[in-house]
Amino acid sequence: MGNPAAFFDMDHTITWKNTGLSSVQFARSQGMVPLSFLLTGIVRIALYRLSLLNIEQWYERNMSLLAGLSLEDIDRFSAAWFDAMIRKAIYREAVNLVRSHQEKGHHLIVISNSPPFFVKQLASAVGISHMITTQV
Repeated sequence: MGNPAAFFDMDHTITWKNTGLSSVQFARSQGMVPLSFLLTGIVRIALYRLSLLNIEQWYERNMSLLAGLSLEDIDRFSAAWFDAMIRKAIYREAVNLVRSHQEKGHHLIVISNSPPFFVKQLASAVGISHMITTQV
């Protein structure tokens, strides 16, 4: 039998923050997103949690905000977002669990509906090199 694998989600598994909402909040603090967009996003998250929203359409609309940005700009933004909003919100227990799996030689994967440029920041910080993400 091969090595076991351990899959980790981002939100409320590795970090206690909602990474999607925090990325919009950070973009807002940087002057990149109008307040109306942030408020609409909060309402849409609630609708999504109640299964009253088609998340794929909303996700596509949100990702369209990135149109025209270079990959370098997106990487800079996601690194700044991670340092400002997420790094201190990582569960210590999650880091310990990742280390335990690594010591046992298990394959570790972060799986998320988030785009790779956000997942990469968190996965790297906790020492996980494999990701399954939403491609944009």
